[in-house]
Amino acid sequence: MLLRQSMWVALFVTTCAWLQIPRLLNWLIAFLLALSLVAIEVFLRLRERPSTNHEPQPEPATYHRSTRLI
Repeated sequence: MLLRQSMWVALFVTTCAWLQIPRLLNWLIAFLLALSLVAIEVFLRLRERPSTNHEPQPEPATYHRSTRLI
């Protein structure tokens, strides 16, 4: 999660620097760019969140070497 957030910040700074070269960057564009990156991060976090609608599954039985299956 921390790596992905740092990549978003790097993308934002790089894009702002790239837009500043031809003097296209203003506060509105920077705000909209930041808002779009935050929205993407929110959607990714919502997708990663486990759903609570699933019933708990029983854990599989574990067998040790001393256990014999007959």
